[in-house]
Amino acid sequence: MSEAALILNVNDDEPNRYAVSRMLETAGFRVIEAGTGRAALARLAEQPDLVVLDVNLPDLDGFEVCRRIKGDPESASVAVLHLSANFIRSEHKAYGLDSGADGYLTQPIERPELIATVRALLRTRKAEHELRESRDQLTSLLTQLERAIEIRDEVLAMVSHDLRTPLATITMAADLLASMATRAGAEPKLKRQAEIIQRAAERMTRLVRDLLDMGSIDAGRLAVDKRLHPCGPILDELVEMMRSQAAQRGIELQLERTPELGDLLCDRERIVQVLANLVGNAIKFSEPGQRVRVSAERRDDTLVFSVSDDGSGIDRDKLPHIFDRYWRLKNQGREGAGLGLAIAKGLVEAHGGAINVASEPGAGSRFSVSLPLSDPALP
Repeated sequence: MSEAALILNVNDDEPNRYAVSRMLETAGFRVIEAGTGRAALARLAEQPDLVVLDVNLPDLDGFEVCRRIKGDPESASVAVLHLSANFIRSEHKAYGLDSGADGYLTQPIERPELIATVRALLRTRKAEHELRESRDQLTSLLTQLERAIEIRDEVLAMVSHDLRTPLATITMAADLLASMATRAGAEPKLKRQAEIIQRAAERMTRLVRDLLDMGSIDAGRLAVDKRLHPCGPILDELVEMMRSQAAQRGIELQLERTPELGDLLCDRERIVQVLANLVGNAIKFSEPGQRVRVSAERRDDTLVFSVSDDGSGIDRDKLPHIFDRYWRLKNQGREGAGLGLAIAKGLVEAHGGAINVASEPGAGSRFSVSLPLSDPALP
């Protein structure tokens, strides 16, 4: 059984103080007493749960005692109930409550009202205490989680960096094997094995690149080499790069662009990387015979690239997470690390732009990348 609440009863009138203490004790509370304001402040060291505080005290009035209780971090959570026979007007009650009291009663008072008020204030205090504990626990858990994520990302970045050299060696060896396998008289099995190694090395290289990019974005160290590039050749390079992948899936890749797109101040390789990711996703989630459209248009001082498809679309409740790290759609399986769109978002924002998605289940998706034609950092 939990220990009964401790009540500090403060009143300079001894008979009145005795009567209130008896009411509280017969209700099962533990009671300690004080006859002055300073004595009451001294007894706070005993950590009462609630103070029943008279207003008319001989040294410090009850309002001042309440202000000091609430102003001290050590006692601020202690509930204060003013109880007065002299300060009974509404302005007195308002002043007491504004000074920090949790309740205000006037005398004479019946026992049921006093006990019910004390219990209500104690319930409120308990609820506030539990809320503070829950908040502190949640804050601690969030801090631990953030640190765990930091450690994970640091390890991933370190491992990814260390993997680049052996991966480059594996890739070169795989290329050499593939070249040897094409010679006359080579066994078909050797060629197949070489191609398997090549594909695996390419996937690992992309994963390492993505992890390093994500680490740079999180650390604010992502470097973009902005230069003026005509938009047309960027689109031509993109379509040429992705045409083979689309053809393998039986997808028709269409390019639509308005004339006079102008020049874009950007890191060309990074923008092609962003658009290639969007086109690759559109191809992946489209069915054979469907179309993927790439378009570009100029809107005032902004260039808008769009990639749209006729695929299965994205549920509305999934859209807010689409650019989260390590997040995948359920039908995406385990392919990739779930970093592509998060990296695309980071790259676009590094250019001072924005990336958005609009989608309806069964009606396909449309990703839009808006980039300023001039550097927003320049006056």
